[in-house]
Amino acid sequence: MYEDCRRMGHAWEQIGDAPLGRELVERDVWLRCTRCTMLRAFDISPTGETMWPRYFPPDGYYYQGRQGGAPKKSDYRIAWLRDIIASRKSHRA
Repeated sequence: MYEDCRRMGHAWEQIGDAPLGRELVERDVWLRCTRCTMLRAFDISPTGETMWPRYFPPDGYYYQGRQGGAPKKSDYRIAWLRDIIASRKSHRA
């Protein structure tokens, strides 16, 4: 369900205001991923630096149950590439 974001990163779009139940601070910027709906908020300093990033994942986003934690982004990309290669081979046969 969240494979595209895990492989390639999130596709962020700015949203106008803080989501319901979240306080809007003057320098807050809120983003939402167009694929998985992850929310990201951060402040912008007077010098233009991003500060205090916060993430609010959709239910079920974080990987559960693998000893050693979640796979790395490169692991998702390698598995994806293997699927693409296998699909191409099956179409040639």
